[in-house]
Amino acid sequence: MKTISQAAGKNYIKLILVSALISAASSTVAQKANGAIELASDVTGSGLGANLYVGATFIKGSSAISVGANLQRQKCNLSGMQMTYRYTVGHSENEKIELFFLGNITAHSAANMSKRCIHTEQICSKERSIDYNTLSLKVIESYIGFGIKYNLTQRLHVICSIGAGGYKTLNDDYDRKFYRPKSALGLRFRAGIAYSMK
Repeated sequence: MKTISQAAGKNYIKLILVSALISAASSTVAQKANGAIELASDVTGSGLGANLYVGATFIKGSSAISVGANLQRQKCNLSGMQMTYRYTVGHSENEKIELFFLGNITAHSAANMSKRCIHTEQICSKERSIDYNTLSLKVIESYIGFGIKYNLTQRLHVICSIGAGGYKTLNDDYDRKFYRPKSALGLRFRAGIAYSMK
């Protein structure tokens, strides 16, 4: 229990440092283009569980690029980074609702399997003595899709999206006998909030 607490503490410190850097960067860029701070949660079919994203979004015209840290929710594990490109294709007359297309890449450098995935592996491979809880995976995920942005106020926005794509596990020693495939196609669901700088 002590080891988990120390690991969680280190991840929180990393997250605070990354958030501070992102906030400073977005404030600087916001002077030339509109910037925003974004907090979002997503889930995919990669077997890694739900993610929490915190990052900066840089907006110019119809295009928006978001870059930030990816935190696995179940273990507070800072697993990697996310980058998303959004392109607005239309909006309502009162400009409260925007429709956009998106492309997303998530790069995990040290990800853990979800509790459900670990449970499945243990049931399917009872004869194997692998500690799935400490297994660290390098995984890249990529999705394209569409979504809506609802402008609650001039600065506060709710953003929801759905995408299709897949993931690939990059570990050379990944056991192909695992129930979780090394790579597969899947969907990605995401919801979050953003606060614009101006």
